[in-house]
Amino acid sequence: MFNSHRILCAGLLALAAGGATAADLSPGYVGASYNVGTSYTLPCTGGDECQTQAHSGGKVYAGYTLGADTLFGMDDIHAIEFGLFDFGRVREVMPGFGYMNRSVSGATLTYASALKLSDAWSFDTRFGLAYVRSKSNFVDTEHGITYDSSTHIKFGPTAGLGLAYALDKHWALTADADYLPIKFGSGEPSSHHVNTISLGAAYHF
Repeated sequence: MFNSHRILCAGLLALAAGGATAADLSPGYVGASYNVGTSYTLPCTGGDECQTQAHSGGKVYAGYTLGADTLFGMDDIHAIEFGLFDFGRVREVMPGFGYMNRSVSGATLTYASALKLSDAWSFDTRFGLAYVRSKSNFVDTEHGITYDSSTHIKFGPTAGLGLAYALDKHWALTADADYLPIKFGSGEPSSHHVNTISLGAAYHF
C-alpha cells in the first residue's frame, strides 16, 4: 500500500512532524519521523525463528490546530491529525521450508494535544482510529517458489505520546512512541500489535 522510502521522502520534503506546539502560528502543520525501533507481536509457530524487531519505516502526517486551554496551569493545545505510516518488513523463518515476509502500512486519524511544559518543551499525546493493512508473503526456499501475498485489513484504536522541542517559532524536533493493532490471519487473536519509537522534526506554517 505505502512504500516506506516514499513516505519518508515525502515527509522530509513536507518538513516533518510533531504536535501543535505554537499557538500564535497558522493552525496548519505537517510532519514526518523515522522509526528507530519497531516491536511486533507476531503469530509465530513453535520451532520457527521469528524476527520481531525492525529498524525501518516511519510516518508522515498533517494536522490542524483546533484551539487551546489550560491544564495544570499550562497551555494545552488541541489538534486533529491525519497520518500515513509504513513499518518496513519482518521475517519468520521456517527451518527446512522457507520464510514468511510480513509488512504493515496504513493510515491514522487522531486527536492530538500538546501540553507546553516550557517555552521550548511540550508533552504530546495522540489517540484515535487506525486503518492497518498487513501483508504476508511466503517463499519456499526448498522448491524455489514464491507464493502470492495474503492481505488482512484491521480497524482499531491507536495511541501515542512523545516530546517536542521547539527550535524556533516554526521548527521543532520530536520523539514519539506509538501503538497500533495488526492482524496477519483470520483466526488470530486481537491482541497482536506494533509498538514504535520514532524521531522526527516539525514545521508549523
